[in-house]
Amino acid sequence: MKSQSSIILKITFLRQLRGGVFIPEFWFLGLLIWVIYTAVDLNKEELNLSIIIFAILAGIFLYSIIPTFFLHRNYLKRNRNEEYEIGNKTIIRRKDGIETIYDYDDIERIYLYRSSQRDDIKSPAWAYNYHYIKIIMKSGEELYLTSLLYSSDLEKVLKNHIKLFYYNVKHHFVLT
Repeated sequence: MKSQSSIILKITFLRQLRGGVFIPEFWFLGLLIWVIYTAVDLNKEELNLSIIIFAILAGIFLYSIIPTFFLHRNYLKRNRNEEYEIGNKTIIRRKDGIETIYDYDDIERIYLYRSSQRDDIKSPAWAYNYHYIKIIMKSGEELYLTSLLYSSDLEKVLKNHIKLFYYNVKHHFVLT
Protein backbone atom coordinates (compact mmCIF):
# COMPACT_ATOMS: atom_id res chain seq x y z
CA MET A 1 0.00 0.00 0.00
CA LYS A 2 1.32 3.42 -0.96
CA SER A 3 1.96 5.75 1.97
CA GLN A 4 1.73 9.54 1.85
CA SER A 5 5.46 10.16 1.54
CA SER A 6 6.33 7.34 -0.84
CA ILE A 7 7.00 7.82 -4.51
CA ILE A 8 6.31 5.42 -7.37
CA LEU A 9 8.99 4.92 -10.01
CA LYS A 10 7.67 3.31 -13.18
CA ILE A 11 8.27 3.70 -16.90
CA THR A 12 5.31 5.35 -18.60
CA PHE A 13 4.93 7.00 -21.98
CA LEU A 14 4.16 10.40 -20.43
CA ARG A 15 7.15 10.25 -18.08
CA GLN A 16 9.39 9.58 -21.04
CA LEU A 17 7.97 12.59 -22.89
CA ARG A 18 8.17 14.88 -19.85
CA GLY A 19 11.78 13.87 -19.41
CA GLY A 20 12.52 15.32 -22.84
CA VAL A 21 13.45 12.00 -24.40
CA PHE A 22 13.78 12.38 -28.17
CA ILE A 23 12.10 15.84 -28.24
CA PRO A 24 15.24 17.63 -29.54
CA GLU A 25 15.79 14.86 -32.05
CA PHE A 26 12.28 15.30 -33.45
CA TRP A 27 12.91 19.03 -33.71
CA PHE A 28 16.03 18.35 -35.78
CA LEU A 29 14.12 15.85 -37.91
CA GLY A 30 11.49 18.51 -38.63
CA LEU A 31 14.24 20.94 -39.58
CA LEU A 32 15.74 18.37 -41.96
CA ILE A 33 12.35 17.83 -43.60
CA TRP A 34 11.92 21.59 -43.96
CA VAL A 35 15.33 21.89 -45.68
CA ILE A 36 14.34 19.12 -48.13
CA TYR A 37 10.93 20.71 -48.75
CA THR A 38 12.35 24.15 -49.47
CA ALA A 39 15.07 22.72 -51.75
CA VAL A 40 12.52 21.67 -54.38
CA ASP A 41 12.24 25.09 -56.10
CA LEU A 42 15.82 26.35 -55.72
CA ASN A 43 18.35 27.23 -58.40
CA LYS A 44 21.69 25.39 -58.55
CA GLU A 45 23.64 27.68 -56.16
CA GLU A 46 20.86 27.71 -53.59
CA LEU A 47 20.47 23.98 -53.95
CA ASN A 48 24.18 23.41 -53.21
CA LEU A 49 23.87 25.55 -50.05
CA SER A 50 20.75 23.63 -49.08
CA ILE A 51 22.62 20.32 -49.50
CA ILE A 52 25.43 21.57 -47.27
CA ILE A 53 22.96 22.70 -44.60
CA PHE A 54 21.16 19.36 -44.88
CA ALA A 55 24.43 17.42 -44.47
CA ILE A 56 25.40 19.42 -41.37
CA LEU A 57 21.97 19.02 -39.77
CA ALA A 58 21.84 15.31 -40.68
CA GLY A 59 25.24 14.80 -39.05
CA ILE A 60 24.11 16.50 -35.84
CA PHE A 61 20.87 14.50 -35.92
CA LEU A 62 22.69 11.17 -36.32
CA TYR A 63 25.28 12.15 -33.69
CA SER A 64 22.49 12.58 -31.15
CA ILE A 65 19.82 10.08 -32.19
CA ILE A 66 21.95 6.93 -32.47
CA PRO A 67 23.39 7.02 -28.91
CA THR A 68 20.07 8.25 -27.52
CA PHE A 69 18.14 5.44 -29.19
CA PHE A 70 20.70 2.85 -28.01
CA LEU A 71 20.63 4.07 -24.39
CA HIS A 72 16.85 4.38 -24.38
CA ARG A 73 16.49 0.79 -25.59
CA ASN A 74 19.02 -0.40 -23.00
CA TYR A 75 17.27 1.41 -20.11
CA LEU A 76 13.82 0.30 -21.28
CA LYS A 77 14.98 -3.31 -21.35
CA ARG A 78 16.54 -2.99 -17.87
CA ASN A 79 13.36 -1.70 -16.14
CA ARG A 80 10.66 -3.35 -18.28
CA ASN A 81 7.71 -4.55 -16.18
CA GLU A 82 9.24 -3.11 -13.01
CA GLU A 83 7.80 -0.67 -10.53
CA TYR A 84 9.57 0.69 -7.47
CA GLU A 85 7.92 2.31 -4.48
CA ILE A 86 10.38 4.39 -2.49
CA GLY A 87 9.07 4.84 1.04
CA ASN A 88 10.38 6.22 4.32
CA LYS A 89 12.30 3.09 5.30
CA THR A 90 11.80 0.62 2.46
CA ILE A 91 12.05 0.10 -1.27
CA ILE A 92 9.31 -2.10 -2.70
CA ARG A 93 10.07 -3.69 -6.07
CA ARG A 94 7.21 -5.11 -8.12
CA LYS A 95 8.21 -7.19 -11.13
CA ASP A 96 6.09 -9.70 -13.02
CA GLY A 97 3.57 -9.90 -10.17
CA ILE A 98 6.20 -10.51 -7.47
CA GLU A 99 6.64 -7.94 -4.72
CA THR A 100 9.97 -7.75 -2.88
CA ILE A 101 10.57 -5.42 0.07
CA TYR A 102 14.04 -4.08 0.82
CA ASP A 103 14.82 -2.24 4.03
CA TYR A 104 17.18 0.76 3.88
CA ASP A 105 19.31 -0.94 6.56
CA ASP A 106 19.98 -3.75 4.05
CA ILE A 107 21.62 -1.36 1.56
CA GLU A 108 25.38 -1.79 1.33
CA ARG A 109 26.20 0.85 -1.30
CA ILE A 110 24.53 3.20 -3.75
CA TYR A 111 26.20 4.22 -7.00
CA LEU A 112 25.05 7.09 -9.18
CA TYR A 113 26.13 6.55 -12.78
CA ARG A 114 25.94 9.55 -15.06
CA SER A 115 27.67 10.97 -18.06
CA SER A 116 30.80 13.03 -17.57
CA GLN A 117 29.25 15.37 -20.15
CA ARG A 118 25.83 15.66 -18.41
CA ASP A 119 26.37 19.17 -17.08
CA ASP A 120 28.10 20.41 -20.22
CA ILE A 121 25.67 22.76 -22.01
CA LYS A 122 27.79 22.78 -25.17
CA SER A 123 27.14 19.12 -25.91
CA PRO A 124 24.62 18.45 -28.71
CA ALA A 125 24.08 14.80 -27.78
CA TRP A 126 21.02 14.35 -25.58
CA ALA A 127 22.16 10.84 -24.67
CA TYR A 128 24.19 12.52 -21.94
CA ASN A 129 20.98 13.12 -19.96
CA TYR A 130 20.58 9.41 -19.28
CA HIS A 131 21.67 8.25 -15.85
CA TYR A 132 20.92 5.46 -13.42
CA ILE A 133 21.35 4.46 -9.80
CA LYS A 134 22.61 1.04 -8.80
CA ILE A 135 21.69 -0.04 -5.28
CA ILE A 136 23.74 -2.95 -3.93
CA MET A 137 22.10 -4.82 -1.10
CA LYS A 138 24.07 -6.61 1.65
CA SER A 139 22.69 -9.88 0.21
CA GLY A 140 24.53 -9.12 -3.04
CA GLU A 141 21.36 -8.35 -4.99
CA GLU A 142 21.51 -5.27 -7.24
CA LEU A 143 18.67 -2.88 -8.07
CA TYR A 144 18.93 -0.66 -11.14
CA LEU A 145 16.84 2.50 -11.18
CA THR A 146 17.19 4.16 -14.57
CA SER A 147 16.24 7.71 -15.50
CA LEU A 148 13.28 6.35 -17.50
CA LEU A 149 11.50 5.49 -14.25
CA TYR A 150 11.01 9.13 -13.31
CA SER A 151 10.68 12.18 -15.52
CA SER A 152 12.62 14.52 -13.25
CA ASP A 153 16.09 14.08 -11.83
CA LEU A 154 16.12 10.62 -10.29
CA GLU A 155 19.12 11.49 -8.11
CA LYS A 156 17.27 14.31 -6.30
CA VAL A 157 14.18 12.18 -5.73
CA LEU A 158 16.13 9.32 -4.17
CA LYS A 159 18.36 11.55 -2.05
CA ASN A 160 15.22 13.05 -0.50
CA HIS A 161 14.14 9.56 0.59
CA ILE A 162 17.30 7.49 1.07
CA LYS A 163 19.72 9.43 3.26
CA LEU A 164 22.87 7.45 2.54
CA PHE A 165 26.17 8.21 0.82
CA TYR A 166 26.05 8.04 -2.99
CA TYR A 167 29.19 7.11 -4.89
CA ASN A 168 29.37 9.18 -8.08
CA VAL A 169 30.64 7.34 -11.14
CA LYS A 170 31.03 9.30 -14.36
CA HIS A 171 31.41 7.76 -17.81
CA HIS A 172 31.18 9.20 -21.30
CA PHE A 173 28.41 6.78 -22.29
CA VAL A 174 26.33 5.41 -19.38
CA LEU A 175 25.13 1.83 -20.00
CA THR A 176 23.46 -0.32 -17.34
